[in-house]
Amino acid sequence: METKRIVRQIVAFLVYLAIHVLLVRYISIGSHTFCFLYLVFILLLPMEVGIIQLLFIGFFSGFTVDLFGNTPGIHAAATVLLAYLRNFRLDSITPQGGYEQGANLLVQNQGFTWFLTYAFPLIFVHHLVLFLLEAGNLALIGTVLLNTVLSSVFTFSICVLVQYLFYSGGRR
Repeated sequence: METKRIVRQIVAFLVYLAIHVLLVRYISIGSHTFCFLYLVFILLLPMEVGIIQLLFIGFFSGFTVDLFGNTPGIHAAATVLLAYLRNFRLDSITPQGGYEQGANLLVQNQGFTWFLTYAFPLIFVHHLVLFLLEAGNLALIGTVLLNTVLSSVFTFSICVLVQYLFYSGGRR
């Protein structure tokens, strides 16, 4: 990756984390719907990012959210899992002929249906693991599933909205 692109990625990473930690983590709809904005960064990283870098980024972002949220390791674990599964998900939905070299993962470039099949399952798994770890047992499985479904829809919607508001359809 060229230096300019790396610097932009680092700045974007810090902005996503700062916005999440300082603002978004306090926003919820009722007591079951939460947004995890920092996931947008991981989901939109270039396809060329390797698994080791993804795991480090996932851990660091989750760990940072844990530090500010007093949630010891819950976000780190769920986000590392999301980062680990990301490339497998991309491989499983590769279009015929593969992806265009240097293509990014924006809704504007790949289409809404493609982005839904890419991002929503990853967000759902992240949220399921997060809420299961937070609950600590399966006695609260109804609440865990309700939180997972509602928060996944909310996070996905915010992810799409952020792309339309702040990203152009070209290269990032």
